[in-house]
Amino acid sequence: MTSQKKIRNSSASNETLSIQDLRPRHTTKLVHVKVLHSWIQNISGETMEFILADDNGSKIHATCKMTYIESKRRLLPVGVWRNIRNFHVRPATGAYRSTNHEYKMVFNYNTVITRSNHMNDELYLNLADFQTVLSGTLDENKLIDVLGQVLDCGEVETIQCSGGKQRKKLEFSQSDIKVTSKNGLKILIVDSEGKPQRQTKNVVFTEIFDNL
Repeated sequence: MTSQKKIRNSSASNETLSIQDLRPRHTTKLVHVKVLHSWIQNISGETMEFILADDNGSKIHATCKMTYIESKRRLLPVGVWRNIRNFHVRPATGAYRSTNHEYKMVFNYNTVITRSNHMNDELYLNLADFQTVLSGTLDENKLIDVLGQVLDCGEVETIQCSGGKQRKKLEFSQSDIKVTSKNGLKILIVDSEGKPQRQTKNVVFTEIFDNL
């Protein structure tokens, strides 16, 4: 049982299954994935949520009950590659689905996570262009990736949701970024007087990141 809680060296002889091919019958299959995102969620009980991607760029949502959060969070920091086997594969339902995959992975007591030496900086974004977003043809139940320039940002608001729960909301306007040169996107940083500068400061809303 100790080996299920610690990262072990993976066996190169294990054949991995593509994320895209995962189905409910594949409960003992091995997947080789990168951890793209992770967050704590509390809807009907606290859970740890993950977005995982394989080498092909296929992504899947994974979830872990509170019972296993401490061990799984330690083994799955964002940015690392891991080999994972022994998990449930369940239908992905509900609003605000984080990937296009029809299924999600559910970690359990027998889920085994092992180390991978694979490394890359790929973010595996599936960027939607602004025209498609504004057309209203996208599935409203699925989250999308966009890249743009933030034009303005409002204050963090606390709103009342169904069931008496409170949530924080942040509204901002974003415009499309069009790169027309083979040299890519160039950013000009200026001070309050319009003079070019070598560096700038980013503003981070800690209230938002505390709830991710």
